[in-house]
Amino acid sequence: MSRLYIILFFSIILGLASGLFWIANSGFVPTQNGEPMFTNVYCGATAQDEAGNPTGEYFQTNQQPNYEANQTCTILQDRPDRVTWEGEEWDLVTKRGKNFDVPGVPDSATGNSVILQPLWLNCTVDASTDADYTVAIRSQSGEIIDYYNGTANSGDCGIELVTIAPGARYELMFLALDETEYLNKVTFDMT
Repeated sequence: MSRLYIILFFSIILGLASGLFWIANSGFVPTQNGEPMFTNVYCGATAQDEAGNPTGEYFQTNQQPNYEANQTCTILQDRPDRVTWEGEEWDLVTKRGKNFDVPGVPDSATGNSVILQPLWLNCTVDASTDADYTVAIRSQSGEIIDYYNGTANSGDCGIELVTIAPGARYELMFLALDETEYLNKVTFDMT
């Protein structure tokens, strides 16, 4: 009978500890800044900036921590996802474009941190003649962000941007400069 009591005792202790941990991680217990209680307790005790100075005060206020504050806590640090658009092939192009979105953290949520989001475009253009072409990336408002002028059949082409702001409806476009000529095959990938 004593073994049963020992098993029950440890089962109850383990169950209560698991339940309290679950409640601390859930939204059942409201906090001043809207973050889960466990996050506030852990980050308030362990968060440090790059110089090793404690930054736990970000997690003990009534304001929600920004991106810069989250980067000081090991369990909240963001690492960028790399999104790749690959395997795209267009045939018989005189002028063609396609919209794409750039994911990321908006400037309003990053505090004073500068987050670089590089963009790389690699492409090849084949044509029956050495046709001149332009590949360009346009913003949502239609402004050309960057472009590359090239000649078909002359090797690889590409665009490299140091950073591009997150947003929707950017446009990638290829166009032959002489509208009577076709670009037989355009292949590209973008990261």
